[in-house]
Amino acid sequence: MIIPETRARLRRLRLAMLGTAKSLLGSLRRRVVPSMRPSGQRPDDVVVLAVNTGMADFARNLVRNLDELGVRSIVYGLDRGVAERIPGSVTHSDVTASPGFVEFDTADFGALQRSKLSAALSHLRSGENVLFLDADVVVKRDPFPELRRDVDLNIQYGATEDLPPTRPFHNMCAGVWYARSSPKTIAFFDDAFALMERDGVDDQTAINRLYWQGDHELDIAILDPQLFPNGHVWTHNSLDDWVLLHANHVIGRAAKIEMLETTGLFSTDSAATVRRSCSGRRYR
Repeated sequence: MIIPETRARLRRLRLAMLGTAKSLLGSLRRRVVPSMRPSGQRPDDVVVLAVNTGMADFARNLVRNLDELGVRSIVYGLDRGVAERIPGSVTHSDVTASPGFVEFDTADFGALQRSKLSAALSHLRSGENVLFLDADVVVKRDPFPELRRDVDLNIQYGATEDLPPTRPFHNMCAGVWYARSSPKTIAFFDDAFALMERDGVDDQTAINRLYWQGDHELDIAILDPQLFPNGHVWTHNSLDDWVLLHANHVIGRAAKIEMLETTGLFSTDSAATVRRSCSGRRYR
């Protein structure tokens, strides 16, 4: 026979356990199920990220940004460690790049850029339109409604000129672009890849060189630098109604993290470790 006092204690214990279970279930649901808002992404649009372990924490944050906006993305892990750093998000794994944080303008940097472009090209060849994003990007709102679909290539303004730019095509940034799948765009990026292999240049140099050579008849639109600011534009202007920030023109992972954190959209589990151990490195 259970005395009334003991019965009351058991009832309180059951209620406490039920509340804890509900709290844990709610927490799990919040972590697992993203907030899927309507997106301007079409079925034949794909967002491609291609990263090595050195930038996996940035990519993990970017995937989280995109998930919350209802934007589907594909992550290429360019070394074996990426899948461990971005659990459940890496759908392709190509062991083609050095796993560490890669210095700009080195042999490893060139190999990394070729691997990234190769990933994007595979989707263009399969008939998908590609929005390619470098990992050091945060996204505030759905980028697809701001893209021009009547041109072959939308690409980020990459120069350091004050706004409004007088030479918008002077330096196009290969870290943010959207290309429609067509024979023209495939031929353009095929030639860019060949140029990278032959001359050992990075993707941005190859794309700009091909454009100025004039051998490809591409319709190109420069993404509005106030909506898609690069690191220089962000630093030298006060922007409110922006879509996507790319932290280029910033040397070192710590500096990139500092810039991206100002948006309130950057958070990774390893951010503190990154800031302590990886300062002084350079990544475009």
